[in-house]
Amino acid sequence: MAVDFPGDVGVFSPLFLNHMILQPGECCYYAAEELHAYLSGGWLLR
Repeated sequence: MAVDFPGDVGVFSPLFLNHMILQPGECCYYAAEELHAYLSGGWLLR
């Protein structure tokens, strides 16, 4: 990523994230303005 985005300090953001695997029916709360990412799945209840 540093090659594609030189000078962008955001390349270090994955170092501050916790990898979590949730089972079906589980959830996780994130406060407003808290750094997060969805690697797969969806956030919308269907």
